[in-house]
Amino acid sequence: MVSFKIKSRPLRVMGRQDMEWIAKHQKEIDVHSGKWIAVCNDEIVGISKTAKDALQQSKEKGLHKPHLTMVMRKDEGMYIL
Repeated sequence: MVSFKIKSRPLRVMGRQDMEWIAKHQKEIDVHSGKWIAVCNDEIVGISKTAKDALQQSKEKGLHKPHLTMVMRKDEGMYIL
C-alpha cells in the first residue's frame, strides 16, 4: 500500500475572468499541450513542463499570484483518484 502525505494550504480558485479568457483563447493555449501555463491579467505569463517553473517565470515578470493550469493533451482525459 502506498500512502501520500499532502501539505494543506489554501487553494486559489480561478476567477471567472481567467476562465473566460482561457475559453476564448483555446487555440492559443492548445499549442502548449502537456505543459503548465501561468495566466495573469488575460495573458500567458509562464509556460513549462512543471508548475513550479511556470510560476517562477511569472514571478520573474513581477507577477506573484498567477493562475496555474495544466493544458491537457488531446488524447488525455482528466483523472480523479
